[in-house]
Amino acid sequence: MTDRAQRLNLLRRLLLIGLAAFATWLIVVWPLMYANSIARDRDSYDRAIEREFANSHCLIYQTAPYETLKVPTYGDACWHIYMSRGSKSAVPFTLEAYRKRNAEWDRDRHLKAMAFGTALAVVISALAYFLLWVLAGEKASSMKDAFSSVRARAKRGALMDRIGWITFNAVCWLAATWSLGIPFLFFPREYANVTYYVGTFGLLLVAWAIFVWLKRRHSPLIISSDA
Repeated sequence: MTDRAQRLNLLRRLLLIGLAAFATWLIVVWPLMYANSIARDRDSYDRAIEREFANSHCLIYQTAPYETLKVPTYGDACWHIYMSRGSKSAVPFTLEAYRKRNAEWDRDRHLKAMAFGTALAVVISALAYFLLWVLAGEKASSMKDAFSSVRARAKRGALMDRIGWITFNAVCWLAATWSLGIPFLFFPREYANVTYYVGTFGLLLVAWAIFVWLKRRHSPLIISSDA
């Protein structure tokens, strides 16, 4: 194996490790940090509204029709309850209902952050591998040749090649179908966006991994002449 090929293989391994660590931070760590930061920012608001729920003078702001309530001045008693309740909240508006709604919002933000992190990780990984492909001096037709080779082996090769090719096409078809907006037909609006992006980019990433595996199954092993 030439020195250039060895350097490229080392670069590929380092890139894979770096992208895996970066993807883990984007998809797992950063969404948790984001959700926790929102909870910390809301802490003083939560403490204030808890005191108002314990105040008997604010009971009317929990039970009376929202349209009949007088808007409290900022900083006055019951202001937090009035602002948090809104016209669509169930009556009576309780502390448990407030906490449940916040938990749903936090979960939705967390899922959206995970979806954004997943999409960003896929895009950055694709760009990084494209740049590595350019640095490696690959010909423009190499990907087309690799695709043709994988497809030819699937027709005449081993059973694993056929199963892998069928799975690859099935995942690509599922990703294309999912990207048409299937989640919006079955999921609530607040979860549809998350499942749409995570599903689409996740399936494309799975398809790419299957293709790389099929491509490398029959790659010749190059042994250094110094061995």
